[in-house]
Amino acid sequence: EFKNELSVKAMKGINRPIYEMFNLKPGEGIAGSVYQTGVPLLVQDLAHDPRVHQGAKPRYRTPSFLSVPLKLRNRTIGVINLADKITGEVFSEEDLQLLQAIGSYISIAIERSELYEKTEELKRISITDALTGLLNRRYFQELLTEEIERSRRHPIPVSLIIVDIDNFKGFNDTYGHLGGDEILILLGQALRNYIRAIDVAARYGGEEFTIILPQTSKEDARIIAERLCKEIERNESLQKKYSDLAHLTVSVGLATFPDDAETFEELIRNADRALYQAKLQGKNRVVTFSNGLFS
Repeated sequence: EFKNELSVKAMKGINRPIYEMFNLKPGEGIAGSVYQTGVPLLVQDLAHDPRVHQGAKPRYRTPSFLSVPLKLRNRTIGVINLADKITGEVFSEEDLQLLQAIGSYISIAIERSELYEKTEELKRISITDALTGLLNRRYFQELLTEEIERSRRHPIPVSLIIVDIDNFKGFNDTYGHLGGDEILILLGQALRNYIRAIDVAARYGGEEFTIILPQTSKEDARIIAERLCKEIERNESLQKKYSDLAHLTVSVGLATFPDDAETFEELIRNADRALYQAKLQGKNRVVTFSNGLFS
């Protein structure tokens, strides 16, 4: 949130209640003036310097003060203030030059920190689904590829679950896409709660979700998938939202590498084939792919 004011981000030697009250608009007070003009200020006596027009503050032990703008190229991003020289002397021109040099390094550090935060946010946006907050399809495919390669090297199994909401078209027809979006958001939250810490959930597209289960055999994956089906059917938030229609349920297809596939594409295809069988067999169930058969 942009407030167009100066607020303290770091401090030393000031009581916390004072620092929490220290919020200035550009142009207000000494720091606000330095921020607005971009000109550093060396004050040797707060009580008598005509540029500041204020008496010595009781929270300062000495009347000398330094205020230096923090600049990035031609833009002022903040102010650094220095008071109470440890020797008790007034600040000198040499002190001002030293603080300006330090301020230059601080400005660069701030810029890099902001750039890092923006990069992390862009990264988050690029790998997640905007609606549910789960990983998106592209990043899911990258992670599944990595897990399959890890499975080849060690060797350890990796299982894949595809989850599809039953009768979702009927819900969309009744409540519209906004109502459908609410269900997708709630289901995304439920999936995060019901899977293990090592598992990875993603929105594959539409009402279809995928879950990567690293280092998980087909037998263990089926137990997790069966529990997932039951938990979703018992989820009060989902069922309340779906109450005017039949219970909200999901169908699940499961396949495991390397038992059921030799490639990334084949693993997805066979899990999807198992999901199709789950729909044919009556929905609200888990079907496992196994050597071209379904169980």
